[in-house]
Amino acid sequence: MPRGVWPAAFRALAGFLIGLAVWWGAGDLYPRIIASLAQPVLRATEQPPVTRLRPSEREVIVDRADFPARSARPGIPLHDLTFNVILLFALFATNRPLFSNRNVAMFGVALLALFATHVLALVVEVKSIYAMKLGAWSASQKARRKETRTKPWFALRWSSGP
Repeated sequence: MPRGVWPAAFRALAGFLIGLAVWWGAGDLYPRIIASLAQPVLRATEQPPVTRLRPSEREVIVDRADFPARSARPGIPLHDLTFNVILLFALFATNRPLFSNRNVAMFGVALLALFATHVLALVVEVKSIYAMKLGAWSASQKARRKETRTKPWFALRWSSGP
């Protein structure tokens, strides 16, 4: 084996374990932060804005004002979306010199980028649930959106004359 592989592997393992501890330790706080930032993004893309995201332990419950009162609310397990922070810690630990100003600054930038990705991933997951995983409700919403999009085109087409 090439020289220096084992020390790098041990550093990666240490970074992985530290990342796992940080990720697990932020279990209750992180979903609240992600949900509170994803909700305004979702509401900005809706007309009318009816989505509400409720963090519940390690998942986010998706609620809409137009869901039937007795229907179950879908939940999104955030550990599926956020586990990659563990890998970022492992990668950070393999860089040398570990605590150089540049390495720490780049790690901070990478964490911010990953945080933004987690927010956007939650938004995309909610939109995916709306589009494909709610059965008859998804189909009715898709038909309504299609009808809304085609009406202005027909109105424009026939009002402009031959």
